[in-house]
Amino acid sequence: MFKFNIKNLIWAIAGLVLLIVAVFFIVNWLINSKNSTSSESA
Repeated sequence: MFKFNIKNLIWAIAGLVLLIVAVFFIVNWLINSKNSTSSESA
């Protein structure tokens, strides 16, 4: 059976935070690149 402990909770939270940060940076980079191209044409 799966035994729940603090280490598993910390790893789960750390992985979730890293995933959110990675998605945030990717979305931010996409928005910045899209804004730079649109601002140049406009």
